[in-house]
Amino acid sequence: MYGGQGKNERLFGEAIRCRPGLARRVRVTTKARTRMDRGDTKHYDSSPAWLAGAIDRALTRLGVERLDAFLIHRPDPLMETEATARVLDDAVRDGKVASLGVSNFMPEQWRRLQEALSKPLMYHQLQLSLTNSAPLLNGHFDALC
Repeated sequence: MYGGQGKNERLFGEAIRCRPGLARRVRVTTKARTRMDRGDTKHYDSSPAWLAGAIDRALTRLGVERLDAFLIHRPDPLMETEATARVLDDAVRDGKVASLGVSNFMPEQWRRLQEALSKPLMYHQLQLSLTNSAPLLNGHFDALC
């Protein structure tokens, strides 16, 4: 996700290849990155083609057969929930991903995706810090419980 064009995944993959036992001691987790292929405009894409490609690209860069967790980085306002759920379910069924999650979804966005998936969402990463405490006050943190 971070580091531009999968640089951090490639570097982490190199570390795993240098120390093969490392992969058994860590949880390999990644997210679908923000798209920048329309000029300088960032946009979030949860289309089946983008997510399936993101999973395959991450597996290749990391040099692993399976991701312990895969997250959708941010909600896509144009997400077709059922189609997104199908591609994520397929990745789990095919053994490419062990568990699924989201990042910075609103409670209803999370619920809608969860209802369409055959397995439970296991992770919800919130943007929470000393400079961004809003999730503690706007109900997002409470919705995780």
